[in-house]
Amino acid sequence: MSDLTATEQRIAGISLGYLERCTSVGTTVFAEILTQPRPGSIAQASMGDKDLMEPFLTAGMYLHVALDHYLALRAMFVRHQVPAGAPVPELRNLAPYTLVRGALEADAWACWLLDPAPSAVERLGRAMTVRALNLREVRRLGLRFPDGERVDYRTRIARVTAVAQRHGLAEKWNIEGDLVWVGSPRPDASALLGEVLPDKSEDTNGEPLGWHTYSLLSARAHGNPWAVLHNIQSAERFGDHASSAEVVIDVMELMRLLRISLRVHSEAIRRATVLDDRDPADWERQRGPTAEARMPPVS
Repeated sequence: MSDLTATEQRIAGISLGYLERCTSVGTTVFAEILTQPRPGSIAQASMGDKDLMEPFLTAGMYLHVALDHYLALRAMFVRHQVPAGAPVPELRNLAPYTLVRGALEADAWACWLLDPAPSAVERLGRAMTVRALNLREVRRLGLRFPDGERVDYRTRIARVTAVAQRHGLAEKWNIEGDLVWVGSPRPDASALLGEVLPDKSEDTNGEPLGWHTYSLLSARAHGNPWAVLHNIQSAERFGDHASSAEVVIDVMELMRLLRISLRVHSEAIRRATVLDDRDPADWERQRGPTAEARMPPVS
């Protein structure tokens, strides 16, 4: 991180240090819940049932996706030794936002699947909805097994409907013959994040923090011109009607968005601990203080 200013290095160090603690401890805690759930807990009952374990296992997949994105982001800030002539790893200007966005969305879906408020059967419906939507994508993309055989949509979707019928869950089919949800519709990612992080302030223009953060990240991931040109460092005219701009990443803003995303990651683990009859405060103690709690005062 030698190319960063002293302030940027300090803020990035605090934020990335928390990323390491939150994700590594969270991975350990979630693995314990899957393999050694507490007696009498919802987690134990669910992990002992071939159907009800689905929300936990699917949430685990999403958490792993989030972790992969977080670690890729962290690697951008670590100097690596590379062979002579090989490109040196460096911090890019726009790609880091895409990594945080991928982690944030995956964590949000994990929160949805691990929500303690619905019943175990309702959570099962959510997991079956995820599976149904994935099977629909597989069919539309024409994906095949390694031996070249196409994935049999009808056979696999029949397994989903069998689970739904065993537990009395409603099924919604579209006119094309696709199963699109089980139990209830899946929310939009933006709306879901608005529920997970509902705080509103002047900084979010009166919108929910989750929605606002996801929108900022998505704009950069999609290459929206305003997001690419936001806070550009310099510009030089060439000709009468155009100018060039130097796009330089705003490390302070990136770290702020990362810290918000990690709130959702922590919330997903917290929800899992509730389902395992653990005290969520224990998770917070294991995880340690958040990066926000260690931020230096604004001068």
